[in-house]
Amino acid sequence: MGDDESVPTPAESELTGTLETVAETETAYCRLCDKPVISGADDWGEVLEALAEHGIEDHDLPEDEPWTNDMLAAERDPDG
Repeated sequence: MGDDESVPTPAESELTGTLETVAETETAYCRLCDKPVISGADDWGEVLEALAEHGIEDHDLPEDEPWTNDMLAAERDPDG
C-alpha cells in the first residue's frame, strides 16, 4: 500500500497537524510564506476565509477555481 492509500494519507496528516497547531496557538500561518494570517478567530470559517483572502491577495492564487497542489508547489518554488 502506497503513501496515498494509507490512513490517514500524508496530506491528511499534514492538515491535521496544521489544524492542531492553529487550535493550540490561536494563530493561522500561511503555508506558502509562513506569515501569520489571523489570530483569535471565533470559528474555523473565519480562519479559512482569512487564509483564502491572503492566498488571493498576496500570492495571486485564483479566486474562482480550486487551488491545486501543483499551483501551491509552484508558488512555494517559483523557480522550479
